[in-house]
Amino acid sequence: MFQATRLELTYSKREILGLYASNAPFGGNVVGLEAASWRYYGKRPGLLTWAESATLAVLPNSPGLIHPGRNRKALMEKRNRLLEKLRDSGTLSAIECELSKEEPLPDEPLPLPQLAPHLLDRLPTTAHSGSPAVHRFKTTVDRELQQRIIEILRRRQAIYRGNGVHNMAALVIDVPTGEVLAYVGNVADAGKEHGESVDIIAAPRSTGSILKPYLYALAIESGDILPRSLLRDVPTQLGRYKPENFYENYDGAVPARRALIRSLNVPFVLLLQQYGLDKFHFNLQRLGLGTLNHPPDHYGLSLILGGAEANLLDITNTYACMARELGGFYDRNGRYDPTDFRAPGFIMNPRPRPTPPTVLRPPIC
Repeated sequence: MFQATRLELTYSKREILGLYASNAPFGGNVVGLEAASWRYYGKRPGLLTWAESATLAVLPNSPGLIHPGRNRKALMEKRNRLLEKLRDSGTLSAIECELSKEEPLPDEPLPLPQLAPHLLDRLPTTAHSGSPAVHRFKTTVDRELQQRIIEILRRRQAIYRGNGVHNMAALVIDVPTGEVLAYVGNVADAGKEHGESVDIIAAPRSTGSILKPYLYALAIESGDILPRSLLRDVPTQLGRYKPENFYENYDGAVPARRALIRSLNVPFVLLLQQYGLDKFHFNLQRLGLGTLNHPPDHYGLSLILGGAEANLLDITNTYACMARELGGFYDRNGRYDPTDFRAPGFIMNPRPRPTPPTVLRPPIC
């Protein structure tokens, strides 16, 4: 009695009903109206028919004795009695009531949707850091695009697993807004033995040559090079370190833009030496690569050729930020947003995020 009085004084009737619907048992291990709607009918509660709503409404009365998998006849009778009460109260017409009574009961429970399980694991710890716990999120993920990406990865994985490639991930970020439109942390068909539950998007991996565009942009920003500046592409020995091009041949001198297009190793190692290892390491951290947790000397000049690790989220978001900053996303007054280098957005209408320092400026046209 004391608890009931406390609830009445603390919450409104609608809030109490919401708490009940979120915690009521619906048979088996199904708890809460939202879970029951997905498990029994494969859709959210707002799309339920009158018959489906009535079925779920009577389940919490005795979910251990009557549910879709047990005593179905008794469940049908209880549902129909509720529909008749709704008809007698004027909520339903006679025709609506009779048509609703003709609808069948659900069969075996359906599996819960698993469109973005890895993102679901990430959200509670990253969505509202430093604020009270949140249990319901409205993400920026596009459902249709997410399903298409999942299917693409499944087809690709079916091709590559013959070569021992079992894990794949994909991340899609909208460049103008910085919102995450698709987040597939791993292929569901990878299998438990290959760690399908591991979120590869957040896992650090060797950067390979993916940092070369950063060095190219930063070197242009600092005035060290222009796109047509000639870079040395010759056999090079730097102490005990001997960088080589992939095809093991050299052009002698090559324009910086061409060196980037062909992803030549030696010119970029020499450009890093010219630009400054410490400065490049510092600016990579400012750009948002949070996995560079060792001092510059730990990586050396091999930093530009995969000597460091980064995760897919940081790399993809940084490229999206560079596209906004350097790709001409100006407002009508010819100005650009200094907050364009920012963390990716997962949540619809999030709280304002702090403004990071601007690393790169847009080109002057």
